[in-house]
Amino acid sequence: MPALSRSIEDNTLDGTISLLGGQKTLGRPVTDDYQAHDLIVAGLPVRAALQLISSLDLLPTDPSWPRPLGASRTTVARWKNAPAASRLSRTHSARTWVLAATLIRAARVLGSQRDAERWLMAHIPALDHRRPVDLLATPMGVKLLADHLLRLKEGVYT
Repeated sequence: MPALSRSIEDNTLDGTISLLGGQKTLGRPVTDDYQAHDLIVAGLPVRAALQLISSLDLLPTDPSWPRPLGASRTTVARWKNAPAASRLSRTHSARTWVLAATLIRAARVLGSQRDAERWLMAHIPALDHRRPVDLLATPMGVKLLADHLLRLKEGVYT
């Protein structure tokens, strides 16, 4: 992995795990990207998505919420009433993980989670005037966001 790409990735795993409720909520330790992959494939516990949602201040006020999770408001309401052992689908797990990881990366670059949430909802000229939260829907959009955050971190004009 190139040095610049690695610098923005450092400790993102730990932050993402923490934002999802840590080992207690995830039900097992996650110490590397392979274990994270396996957890996502198996389905994150519903409690992890609810933990992420409860940590958000601004995103849930956006009219498109909870689209970044690939879910509807009805689905999120159903999660809140799900049995404790319930798991998200692979798709919802992946989208939940990506939102948490992107939020951690943005918070580290921008200074706070609140600033990261504002950034996620803003129309960014360097992203073709798109909102980062809308780009989370595809792998290419996630790549565009990671590249943009890396440029911001490295002080490259965007």
